[in-house]
Amino acid sequence: MLVQARQRLDDQRVRELIRAHPWATLITHGAGGTIASHMPAILDEDRSERLVVLTHTARADPQRARLEAGAELLVVFQGEHGFLPGAWEGGDGVAVGTWNFEAAHVHGRPQTLDREASLGLLRRTFEHLEARRARPTPWAAVEEIAERLVAGTCCVRVVADRVEAKAKLGEGKSAEVRTRLIAGLEHPGPYHRPELAARMRATLGRE
Repeated sequence: MLVQARQRLDDQRVRELIRAHPWATLITHGAGGTIASHMPAILDEDRSERLVVLTHTARADPQRARLEAGAELLVVFQGEHGFLPGAWEGGDGVAVGTWNFEAAHVHGRPQTLDREASLGLLRRTFEHLEARRARPTPWAAVEEIAERLVAGTCCVRVVADRVEAKAKLGEGKSAEVRTRLIAGLEHPGPYHRPELAARMRATLGRE
């Protein structure tokens, strides 16, 4: 992924992105070609010195054999994103539209977990995804189900060997133009992306 210096996300922001957007794409490449799987992935918050991702697939997933073999894995997290029509920029010239976004690519080799650790991973994932609810369902309510499901699940931890993370949020454009773009994203309609607008607004004045 092309990442310019001013677009690069630091470690703290990468972790924030992963916490907020845990739906990931798991990609491997091997003799049979490329396989992409879509699964939730969360941070191992117990390990702060290196970025570690926890994820899983069904054992029936063709990805499973590569995960168990420790094949090189790319985990892609997509943050806020959206299209910005060129007309929003204003001025006398004609501007093409662009797509602003944040994304993180985590590269590493998966390490399979035993049954106990796998149950721990499923619990962490469940609690992370439930946490935004006003009244999250407690783990105890689903623990018996999880104990049956874990046998059909391949759970792994991925210690990051390399992380590429990028925020394309209108850097290089004037504050006036960026303010107009933000207003467009905040306006109700087909391009309404208030979360992306908030991320762009947070960058105003940094350059």
